[in-house]
Amino acid sequence: GIPDLAIGTSASFFSFFNTGTPPTFGKDSIVVIPGGAGANYTQSAVKAGPGAVPLIVSAVDLNGDGQTDIVAMDVFNGGITVMINQTARSLAGGSAASGTAALAPEALASGYGASLATSTVFSSVTPLPTQLGGVSLKVTDSAGVARLAPLIYVAPLQINFQIPPGTATGTALFSLEGAPGGPFLSSAVVQAVAPSLFSANSNGKGVASAVAVRVDNKTQAQSPVAVYTCPGSACVSVPIALNQESTVYVSLYGTGFRGPGGTVSATCTVHGVPAPVVFAGAQPEF
Repeated sequence: GIPDLAIGTSASFFSFFNTGTPPTFGKDSIVVIPGGAGANYTQSAVKAGPGAVPLIVSAVDLNGDGQTDIVAMDVFNGGITVMINQTARSLAGGSAASGTAALAPEALASGYGASLATSTVFSSVTPLPTQLGGVSLKVTDSAGVARLAPLIYVAPLQINFQIPPGTATGTALFSLEGAPGGPFLSSAVVQAVAPSLFSANSNGKGVASAVAVRVDNKTQAQSPVAVYTCPGSACVSVPIALNQESTVYVSLYGTGFRGPGGTVSATCTVHGVPAPVVFAGAQPEF
């Protein structure tokens, strides 16, 4: 049998053809598919002679997309077969705030992979573009309606985007097009709402990425209040002192709060104690 091949390895074996004419690719020749039958290869060149043909098969990443491609060399005749792996790869991701899989219409999301874009590009215009750095993301919802996602940021290892407004709840298919690493496909469940908060550690954990202001109850003078500090690699919360002479307002930033029609209905508790919500809506900071 033919051994499994990893990137950067090769194997030698004999390929026997019974006809007196050069073999037909896909019919008489041997196709090596690492990782199972789900891989999809395209042939760019085939040349081989009849009879017993010694081949050296190498597993290499020819186009730098992180997938295993195949090169087979006919030792006697000098023919080379190149097969480029064009299997659609999965795009991992979730909420841009928490990293969880929870998504909702108009929520901000992040996708992760390899060779997603050729360069790092931030969107500097509103409304957000649906193509950025030559990359676009199509979202096909459970009703079969396809929409292009507004893009915030694209880079070789990450993209940030918004779930298109009007996306139906249920399982949606995400298709990244124009990526140098080949096509990317994934699916995720879109909910009516999927609230999550941005964290100061940028991982959805620990202290919230929040700001606070103290307002003097008599003069209405305002002063900033520290919410967290980052002395090392992680951010930690800072206790907020309260008194009778002033009121402290805390602003939290999140995504996935909007319900059907773009409405936001939010409640807040602090250590189980209800706190009044004076504003809940869209803002341009995150």
